[in-house]
Amino acid sequence: MHLVCLGVMRRLLTYLLSGPFNCRLSYPLRTRLSDSLMSWNGHFPSEFTRQPCSLTELKRWKATELRLFLLYAGPVVLKKVMSDIAYTHFPSLHVAMTIFLTENDAFRTQFTAYASELLEYFVQASQNVYSSTFPVYNVHSLLHLKEDIEFMKCSLNEISAFLFENYLRTLKRSVRNA
Repeated sequence: MHLVCLGVMRRLLTYLLSGPFNCRLSYPLRTRLSDSLMSWNGHFPSEFTRQPCSLTELKRWKATELRLFLLYAGPVVLKKVMSDIAYTHFPSLHVAMTIFLTENDAFRTQFTAYASELLEYFVQASQNVYSSTFPVYNVHSLLHLKEDIEFMKCSLNEISAFLFENYLRTLKRSVRNA
């Protein structure tokens, strides 16, 4: 899941904010996107460990914030600011990750092939939507998520490192010195 959040999602947002001119959002659109995210701050349930924050802080966003954007906030806030071509490209990643993250084994098994097709489309079309420099190793690695899910026979949530990342704070507090 960190591959998707810290690798692909951060890259996508970075391209929208400061990428090539063909995909970069104008300053008013970036401001509108950031303001829209900030307006949601405090309105997410307490189950979300982090609330949305400004895009000016994107370099400091944690994987959980990028996950929140990918799965919940992104489809809503991007609709108002992205071009039609770019916006129709984003849901392919969103829907595929939603399928791969579902805990319902029957549903996930039934739609794994579809999610894999969506990711193939996302990777192939990303060159046209963003630029030829967009698909790097992390983007290409999306094509292999299906193999991981089929091999492990579980959702990405069950093989994610988020649980350990959240516990890392507790471990760091127990360490006093070198």
